Amino acid sequence: MAGAYGLSGVVDDSLEGFDHIYFEAGDHCSLLHVTGRGFHRLTVDLPHVPISAPVH
Repeated sequence: MAGAYGLSGVVDDSLEGFDHIYFEAGDHCSLLHVTGRGFHRLTVDLPHVPISAPVH
């Protein structure tokens, strides 16, 4: 996704394993939906790192 704009990107490890992922489309009014499998295919070439941590 970032590559389409000539940007580099990373993916938070915690986003893997969900059946559905929703994210803002960039205009604060639109929501995008992608299946977990589709998200994985879109981000497979990006570095996956632990960015967020669960709150206990």
